[in-house]
Amino acid sequence: MMLKKMLCYISIVIVFIPFSSCDICSKKVSCPAFNDTLLVQWFPYQLNDRLKFNSTAGQSQLFLLNSVSSSGPHPSTTDRGICHAEKDISSAERDSLGQSYFDLRLLQQDQYGTHRAVSFRLLGVNFQGTELGETGFANAFTYAYNDPNINATLQYYNSIQLNGKTFNKVQSIMLDTTVAKKPFVYKLYISRQAGLIAYETSGPSLLWLKE
Repeated sequence: MMLKKMLCYISIVIVFIPFSSCDICSKKVSCPAFNDTLLVQWFPYQLNDRLKFNSTAGQSQLFLLNSVSSSGPHPSTTDRGICHAEKDISSAERDSLGQSYFDLRLLQQDQYGTHRAVSFRLLGVNFQGTELGETGFANAFTYAYNDPNINATLQYYNSIQLNGKTFNKVQSIMLDTTVAKKPFVYKLYISRQAGLIAYETSGPSLLWLKE
């Protein structure tokens, strides 16, 4: 029965191929180097940047960005001529598994318009944001400490005060702490032009503000 289905599928493909557009399927293009203004505005990090965050309990966390790399010009790697470009940023501070405490990947894809996404691991928690625009991400979720994917609540602020400091053009990304109960980073504050300006951790609840 399985073989019969496979033969039927192959026959359909063979019949369909002459009527398909081979120009679309085999299109190859030259893709430019990473140079996305909007992604860089939201995450304006450079090599050797020092990011220090102080908690409301008097603790400090330092991230030294010792690795920054971007994709250069390259031929498309897909049959449909879709261009991908990325920028990778990571800190020197690592956990016992060798994973960076601050690991950021900016992704740009050009297919029927420009699509921007970010993969961000902060202190062991993996955040994913998609369709970045003028006011931040359209969607975000995480998978933390082997918990299933947890959708995030997004909110944009033209202006917000955090521990007495005012920040402009900020998007917050908040996870549901009732789903992921272990102590972890559950909320990010990202400012256009400044990047990560603060984050909150659970167990106990603390605000960590960029110095």
